[in-house]
Amino acid sequence: MLRAVRRLLRLAQEHRLERSEFHRGEQISRADAVFVVGCGRSGTTLMRAMLDRHPNLWGGPESWIWLQPVDPPILALKFGLEVGEIREMLARSRTGVEFAERCFGECAKRAGKRRWVEKTPRHVQFLPYLMHSFPNAKFIHMVRDGRDVACSLRHHPKAKVTPKGAVPIRVNNPIGFCIDRWVRDTSAGLAYQGHPRLLTVRYERLIAETDPTMREVCDFLGEAFHPEILVPQDGQLERNARSVPSNLTSFEPINSASVGRWKRDLRTGELAICLRNGGALLQTLGYWDGEPISEPHGPDAT
Repeated sequence: MLRAVRRLLRLAQEHRLERSEFHRGEQISRADAVFVVGCGRSGTTLMRAMLDRHPNLWGGPESWIWLQPVDPPILALKFGLEVGEIREMLARSRTGVEFAERCFGECAKRAGKRRWVEKTPRHVQFLPYLMHSFPNAKFIHMVRDGRDVACSLRHHPKAKVTPKGAVPIRVNNPIGFCIDRWVRDTSAGLAYQGHPRLLTVRYERLIAETDPTMREVCDFLGEAFHPEILVPQDGQLERNARSVPSNLTSFEPINSASVGRWKRDLRTGELAICLRNGGALLQTLGYWDGEPISEPHGPDAT
């Protein structure tokens, strides 16, 4: 019941945003920005962390600009700005496009970087608007095995950012909800696969072949490859502890522990739900061969 009420409230908010000049207004930005999108828990934070190490690229935490009203205290905390600065930028901006230019442009300037990277996974749902509003921008769409994503989304996020900092929270999403979100968000990005301004990056390849994958990403962005983007920076984890408390492993050395985690974490019934709701897309992407479940998985197998 509570989940249904939250969904109705979210739909009502989305409807208001669709009629909002700030969130959907007609305005063109010439910024050569970078957007990292995809279903949450698909490697978007890891991609942002590596791009932020590039000498020309600045990447901040999730802004949610086109998903919800801007909250100056929260945004100021996340991006290391003063609340008054955020409010002044908002007052001078007719649309979110203009506000993004001002806010992220200022953050990049203070970091000594030339370009900014915006990473809010759910902005994948607004690719048509963003591609139109930012004609010089490049888009990176992260894709990951939906069964692993469902495992991760089940208890995500683990903390909520408040004006006073991160506060731990407990989340237990049904597997059906998680796999449905993966299908919806991943499909929204795949609709633009092959577009010259969008690059699809598989999480599994990013983990297994990090160097060649990031060379392709840099080439796509028109930036020189710098090996230091592959190595965690001193202080990067600490700088992000308050703004991305649920994704801090993305700022640590890369490992493959989360690849194929569904084999350990999903019970047989939960795996059946994933295959029923997401099987067609899993097959399309080559993650599943279409074979039915033949034996217990995860905790059922012990």
